[in-house]
Amino acid sequence: MVFFESGERGAGFYLFFFLMTVWFLFFPLQGVLYQVTIYALPLLCLSMKKSRTAFKEILASNRLFLVILLVPVSCSFLVYLFYGAGTESLGEQSETFVRYVWRVVMFSMVCASLVYALAITRMQLARLILGTTVLHCVWALLASHEKIIRLFEQGRSFRLRGLLDSPNEFGLLMALGVVASLSLFTQKRRIRECVPYAVMALMCLLAVFLSQSRGAWLALVVGSAIFAFTWYRQNLVVRRWQPVFALSLLLLSGVIIVQNDVLHRRLERFYLDPARLLIWKHFLAVWWEHFWLGVYSLKDFGVPRAAGGGLFKNPHSIFLDAAVRMGVPGILSLLVFWGRCLSHFWSSRARVLLLPVAMVIFAGGLFSWSLYAKTFAQSLYALLLIFFFSDRLACRSLPKRRRADSFAGQTGRVGELGQ
Repeated sequence: MVFFESGERGAGFYLFFFLMTVWFLFFPLQGVLYQVTIYALPLLCLSMKKSRTAFKEILASNRLFLVILLVPVSCSFLVYLFYGAGTESLGEQSETFVRYVWRVVMFSMVCASLVYALAITRMQLARLILGTTVLHCVWALLASHEKIIRLFEQGRSFRLRGLLDSPNEFGLLMALGVVASLSLFTQKRRIRECVPYAVMALMCLLAVFLSQSRGAWLALVVGSAIFAFTWYRQNLVVRRWQPVFALSLLLLSGVIIVQNDVLHRRLERFYLDPARLLIWKHFLAVWWEHFWLGVYSLKDFGVPRAAGGGLFKNPHSIFLDAAVRMGVPGILSLLVFWGRCLSHFWSSRARVLLLPVAMVIFAGGLFSWSLYAKTFAQSLYALLLIFFFSDRLACRSLPKRRRADSFAGQTGRVGELGQ
């Protein structure tokens, strides 16, 4: 313990960065390394007095919010346990509940405590997440370069997915990379400092397009619009090369779209293959039949696939998924989550980073994911809560006269960055 607390940049600081990098890099695989991180970080939190104290403060200052996050899913699980669970599915559904509680709520509180205790700035945490996202992007582009060439030369069907099982999830991750790159790009004053972020944004933009995910495209548009709005509202200094870069980005996007009919073919699927609309219609009917408490488990409510057999067991909307599983309390819980997070991020002078990232996740969840059954969604929501809890803790820990934000700064405690 003394070893971890010996200095602000001691072993705990570097161990946290290493474990967080491994967590965000390997969560798509859900292998041994991923499992190690989600248990090693809580142990690191327990090993330091400052992080233990910070964890208690997070619990004390967010009681109602935590109750809203946990009570609906707990009640729905208990109702299912006593009235609808069969012995063959009890273990699986119990695991679903435990994973949500541990991977989303507890894990985010642990990491937020470490962020505060180890004096980690928002810039450092954002660069860590962006760097890991770019690693996902580079791996996907290099591993599939031959298919990418054939796509542009011959127009063949191909969807980039990298290490993730779903190209939709990969596209959303790359959309996060684009808006995070743009946000960090605006904080730099010299051209040579901006070039790496410009390259990252262009790479992630290409990967978003190659994922051919309509949800990711929409999320990117929403996130980019929010970024432009917050950048303007925050009155950041606009330097000569920044508008040039923005125009170049738009030009590149236009060239990619014009030179390939991928966009047209993907958008046509709304009319030629309305599978998602049928899925939403089916699960809306399920929710209407179990309006108040939901069904918790979706294993008996799947939609038959038109081709290939099997069932669609995912409502393809995080809000509809919450409503079907937990009824009215579930959808209210999710709405409170987003209302609380977005209002907090808006009040922060770091909103040029936090709001675009949050809105990409919000827009992506409208057309995909399950917060209670998908590791991808759980990881991104945990990331949002890490920023939320750590910023609230920092704000509470400082007197009002010291709550001036220095998001553009590269050093200092998270608390000294302020809100």
